Amino acid sequence: MPSVFRDNFVLNEAASGWTIGAIVIAQSGSPFSVSNAEGSPSYATDNSWAVDGSQGGTPNFPDYLGTQRKGFSNHRLTLTGAFQPSQFSDPVGAGTRFVLTNQGANSFRNPNFTTVNTSVKKVFPLRFLGEQASFTLRGDFINLFNHTNWQGIYNSLDGGQNFGFVTTGNNKRFVQMGGRFQF
Repeated sequence: MPSVFRDNFVLNEAASGWTIGAIVIAQSGSPFSVSNAEGSPSYATDNSWAVDGSQGGTPNFPDYLGTQRKGFSNHRLTLTGAFQPSQFSDPVGAGTRFVLTNQGANSFRNPNFTTVNTSVKKVFPLRFLGEQASFTLRGDFINLFNHTNWQGIYNSLDGGQNFGFVTTGNNKRFVQMGGRFQF
C-alpha cells in the first residue's frame, strides 16, 4: 500500500507498507446418490441379477419422484430437508429381476462451498543497539465474510429423521494474529 500521510512520520509508518493477499475458493457441490443399502427391502443384496444376466445385483438407488436435484436453499437444508423419504420408492421388480432406476448415479448435488481467506502483513524496520532488526505484524482471516458452508446432505434412507438434512457445517470465521521479531 502506498504512503498516505506524507507529512506525518508516525501515521505514515502505521498506515503504509502493508501487504495484503487473498484466496477465493468457490466450488460447486459434490455429487451424490440417495441409497437404501440398509433399508428394507435392499435390492442391492436381494437381487442377484446383473445387466448381463450374471450374478451381481443391482445398484441400491431407489426411484426419485421429485424434481429438484441441486441448489437447495439453506431453509430446506436445515429446517425442512432437501427431500423426504416419500419421494423415493423401489423400482418395479426390485429383488426379483434386474431393474433400472430413474435416479441415476450421482444425480444430486451437495451445497456449494464458497470462502474468502485473507492475510495482511507489515514489516517494521528497527535499529537496535546498532544492529538492524525488524518486527513483522501479521493477521490471517479464514472465511473472512463468515459465510456458512454446509457439509453433505445425509443421503441414506435408513437415516431416520436426518435423511435429507444437513446436520453439520464447516468452520466459521477464524482469525489468527501473530508477531515476529527478527534480528
